[in-house]
Parts: sequence; C-alpha cells; structure tokens
Amino acid sequence: MKQLLVALLFTLPAYADVSGVDIRIQLTDKTKIHHLTDQELRKQFNRAHCVCETLIGVELLQQGTQTGLNLDQEVQLWVGPQCDDLQNRTQRDLRCERLATTTLGQIRVAQVFDATVKQITSPKSDECSSVEGDQTIWVLVDETLTDTKVDKPFQLAVKTDLKAPTLPADIVAVSSEDGFRVTWKLQTTSSSVAKFQLLCAKSDGTPSFTKNLIAPDYNSSFQTCGIGDPVLVASPTTESLDAGSPDAPVFDAAPAVDASADAGISVDASSDADPADASSDAGGTSAFPAAWQAALDRADKAYVCSSSVGGNQSELIADLSNTDVKLDGTQSFFVALVAIDDHENPVITPLADLVSPKPVVDFWETYRAQGGSTKGGACAVSNRRTPLGILWFLPLAFLFLRRKTPLALALLALVAFALPAGAQEEVEAESIDPPRSEWNLELKLGPYLPDVDGENGLTGKPYETLFGDGGALLGQIELDRFFLWPLGQLGLAGSAGYFSDSGKAFQQGADGKPTTERATDDTRFRMIPLSLALVYRFTALADHTFVPLIPYAKVGLRYDLWWSTKDDGSVSRSDDESARGGTLGTLATIGVSMRIDFLDPGAAHDLRTEYGVEHPGFFVEAARAEVSGLGVANRMHTGDTTWAAGVNFEF
Repeated sequence: MKQLLVALLFTLPAYADVSGVDIRIQLTDKTKIHHLTDQELRKQFNRAHCVCETLIGVELLQQGTQTGLNLDQEVQLWVGPQCDDLQNRTQRDLRCERLATTTLGQIRVAQVFDATVKQITSPKSDECSSVEGDQTIWVLVDETLTDTKVDKPFQLAVKTDLKAPTLPADIVAVSSEDGFRVTWKLQTTSSSVAKFQLLCAKSDGTPSFTKNLIAPDYNSSFQTCGIGDPVLVASPTTESLDAGSPDAPVFDAAPAVDASADAGISVDASSDADPADASSDAGGTSAFPAAWQAALDRADKAYVCSSSVGGNQSELIADLSNTDVKLDGTQSFFVALVAIDDHENPVITPLADLVSPKPVVDFWETYRAQGGSTKGGACAVSNRRTPLGILWFLPLAFLFLRRKTPLALALLALVAFALPAGAQEEVEAESIDPPRSEWNLELKLGPYLPDVDGENGLTGKPYETLFGDGGALLGQIELDRFFLWPLGQLGLAGSAGYFSDSGKAFQQGADGKPTTERATDDTRFRMIPLSLALVYRFTALADHTFVPLIPYAKVGLRYDLWWSTKDDGSVSRSDDESARGGTLGTLATIGVSMRIDFLDPGAAHDLRTEYGVEHPGFFVEAARAEVSGLGVANRMHTGDTTWAAGVNFEF
C-alpha cells in the first residue's frame, strides 16, 4: 500500500502554487454588464435596495500570468467580516455568507455571480439592520482547505449605509404668497445630511399637485420596488424638535422605538397598507389624514413639493403656485421636511400644524397700484420708430474698443477734426513725450438710490415704501480705450454694473389692498446699468509735474436693464405686466484720480515691466444719471445723482 501511494505521488502533475494569481473583483448592476461607479455604489447600498433585495452582480476575473496552475482549484466567494479566518469555521459561518463557488479555470474568463444588496449589507441576517460601515467581499483560494488561514485571500471593501441621517431641529414653517418657507437648525454633532427636501399635502391629505414634476432626491423601498417598508418618521412638531439625542435614528421595523426614542422618534410598520387604511396617528401624538400618514410612511414621491438644497443649508421654499386650489389664504397644507444622506436614505419630520399660503403685495404691485405707468418688457423703446431707443451700438462699442475698426476710426476722426489746430499740434507733441496709456480699467463702488419715485403721476412713493430711502450699493466695472492724447487721454468708455435692493413685502388685506403689516416674503429690485461715453482725462499735470492728480470727465448714454422679483426669485407680475424692462438715458461724470506710483516706485516698476500696468491709482467721482426714457413715455425712472470711489489701472 505504501509503495502504491509513492507511485501515485510521482505520477500526479506538479502544479504551481497560487502566489502568482491575481483575481479582480468588480460589482455590476443587475444586467451583469455595467460596472457600478463609486457614485452608483453609494446609491445602491442603502436601506431601500436592501429591503427590496435588489439584484447585483459580482464579477471575478483571474488575471495571473503564472503557468502550471491547477485550474480545478476551488475558489469561494464570501461576504462578511474576517471570512478568511478558518480557525473557527463554525463562528465564521455564523457571521459570513457564501455567495458562490467556482474554480480558477472558470474565472480565467470574467464570470458574474448573482448576489443581492441585502446579502452584501446584512449577511446572515433576516433583517436590514440599521448599520453604517464597510462590508467586505472575499474571494478565497485555498490549496489545502485544511489550514486555519486561507493561503490567498482577495477582498473588496463595499461602503454601505442603512442608517438614517441626523434629524434637524427647530423646524418652523411660515406662510408666503405662493407657498411657505421652512427653516430649521442644523445639528453640529453630525454631517451625515447631504440634502433637504419638502413633502406637502392638501388639508385632506392628498398631494398638493395633480401631476408632480419634481423628482425626489431620496430613495425609499416603496418607490424602488413597491414594498411597504416603513420609512422613519419623526414625531410631528409645531415649532422645534427635541435635539437632546443627536444620534441618527434607526430604521428597524418595529412598533416599539429603539435607542433613539428619547429624540421623539416613532415608526409605523403598516406602510404597505392602502392609503385609505393607513394609520391616522403620526407617532401617536398628532392625528393626520390617512392619505398623508401613508405618504409619510412611504416617502411617497407624489408629495414632493420642492427642489432639494445642500445639507449645509437651513431654508427651503415650497412653491405651490401650480396647485389646483386657489392660494387666497383659505387653503391649508401639511408639510414635512426630509433629511437625506449621501446614500439617499431619508428621515422625515412632519409639522403638526397646517400652513396657509397668503397673498402679499410686493414692490411691483405697489408701484402699479400707486399709478406707475411703466410697461413690462425688455425693450427700451415704444412701438414707434425712434433712433434714441436703438441700442445696437452697445455691443458694437465693446467690439471696436478692442480693435481699431473702420467704424471706430471714422468716429474718432470726426472728434479729431473738430479739435482746434493748436490742440492737434499738442497731440503730436505729446505723442513723443512720456509713454502713453491706451487703456484704463476701473473698478468702483458707491451708493445708489433709483429715482423710481420721481415719476410723474405717482400717488405715493412705492420705492421708499418697500425699500426705504437708504438705497444700496452699486458696483461697476469700466474699460476705457484712448485714441487721442491732447494733453491727456481722449477716448471711449464702456461700463457695466449691478445693483440690488430688497425689502419685506406687505400682507394683503381682504380687500386686496396692502396692509401695514410686513410679510415674511422678500421682494427685490435689481438693475444692470450699461453705458457708453466719451471720456477725457487731463494727464498733463501728472505727466510733467510732481502733482499726481488727473481730473477727468465723461458724458454719454446709459441703458438700465431692471427687474423686480418675488420671494421665490421669479419675476413679479401685476395686471398681466411683468416687472422687467429697460430704460434709456444720459450720463455725466466728473472726478479726479490719483496715481500712486510714488508710494512704492519699485512695485510700480514691477507692475510696468511684468504686467504692462503703467500707472495704478485711486479715484473718486460724482455722477448724474438722468435715466427716464429720453422722451419715451411709460419708462421706469432709474437715474440718480451719486458718487463712487474705486481703483484704476492705466496700461
């Protein structure tokens, strides 16, 4: 017998060990073709897909180049913690689950083995446990199958999250014109929340919209596979949520509340029932219509009523303007805040009290009610033909500011021809003196109060009523292009700016008129002033003396694009007129600039040699903008007499 065993030993083939083997592990979707990206993996391994037991694929491919391998060598696919420890196989089998068995030969070509999200996230468990962390997929290649440690383990860590995000606190809903504004306090103890979104229902519990076009940014088992797994719903709150327990609540489907009970959390396990049969008690503390309670338990996507905001935000606005009921203050709605984590797990906090959107009176409505005659629209001219309103030269101006086009040269030739002969000689003399700048860039900021209330025919002061008489800041950028140098710089200046003023709208009374009570809705007036002007800067004083001052003047045309918005950012409307338009006018400016080369000659030299900046400086100026339409009626008055200061760079 011994001789027979020796003979067999010498006749068996000599296989190489598995030290040179490399097995690639990748996860695919249920098609077994598409490899899941990192972002898709986060959205796949969550509570919803665990409950639904969503099918995925585990792809194995033997990539080793070593020859002489035993291709019949067994390869086992496991999932769980420390599945390669065979010292106590009984304990290993309790915590790990075997997914498949194959051989080295079979996976020399990629093979995909079926698995479910539940097997990966909760191996050897009948429930989708409320846990967060990494699960490990193991590929075990063992030559002897008798060792206490696998000779060649391969592994892939999969980040899973079946745990609900942290609950927000101090949730408050305040009515607005077309919906309501919801605010909350972020929990500083956790950053698990990635997004927030709102759910809304009519007072009878039905969805706010007949057809909802807003997609949810969370994932629930009901919307994934129709299984009624209870989504975590916090106890209803009227003002704030108890923040005594910052720990994230759990999803365990049980009528009794677990460790997060001290945070006021309750779970309803009857989510797979018909909405009409759903429990009308939310957390046992507040009666809700059956349909609304069922929608909360399922995180029903038909009730989503807002886009999402980031997890670092603390405010959301629900826009119900598309609902099929009239928002006149008599209709009420339920609202719930949904906190969502990176894996798209939601936790829902409903508010116990109903919220009633109420109409408000914003700036545009106030302006129109007080006799404002401006017609909405983006054009600066009326229907009749008038050369004053044709602003085609504005974009062309910026084009020939950058290059000497025939049109620009022709215009400036007229200016040069109009100069006295002595001035033209000065130009020629100056051109051979110090280096002259061809460009000047200005950045400036100053107060501004549009002269809206100066319009004839107004019965009040709508702008001052809504925004006060303080105005706001107007920021501008200007680029000057010089073509002639008669004792200074003569050229064209093009500028653009931005202005925004805001205030609280007024509540609307039963008679449709504004009351003296301010609403929570914001109303805003915004403006973009555009100008094209002739500019002259008297630089001879700074060029030839020790005085670094440059007086200057500008005169030209200005066109103000303006619009007024409601609380949700949409353009206001009144009497079918939209609150946007444009007004043409004139602009005159005088100012003085101070070159600051002398403060640091070394730095000034570096700016000149490295960046081409001949002279940096500061300036202050006074301006009068007469912007009321240049004779065209029904134009918003947006001009002002004001001042500005800033920095400039000649180059």
